Amino acid sequence: METKRIEDKEDVNKIKVKRPDLIIRTNYKLWEYLFKDQQKKAKKLTKAEAYYDLIKKQREALLIQDENYLMASCSEIMEQWGWSRQNVNIFLEDLERIGAITLERNTRLIKFSISNAKIE
Repeated sequence: METKRIEDKEDVNKIKVKRPDLIIRTNYKLWEYLFKDQQKKAKKLTKAEAYYDLIKKQREALLIQDENYLMASCSEIMEQWGWSRQNVNIFLEDLERIGAITLERNTRLIKFSISNAKIE
């Protein structure tokens, strides 16, 4: 097998390297710790805060309602997070694309769940 020397940056860009995904299993206690005592400075949530909000809601759904899926309207989420409709939709679609949530939509409600969420 012949080894090719990479001469310049253009050659580096041509080489496609498949990077494996790093999957980190976390738990609710970790997320609770990370956001504990955090002062709310702005009405608009960050992406991390929005994801934490989804985690809290998923936990409540599993503990209280014994439901795997959460349901909310886009308007409810917009109001809670201080985001536009477009930003909510893009964020949820991005989370689905990377495998963090499963997502179903109908005319008024968004049905979603945190991937691999379970109570132990």
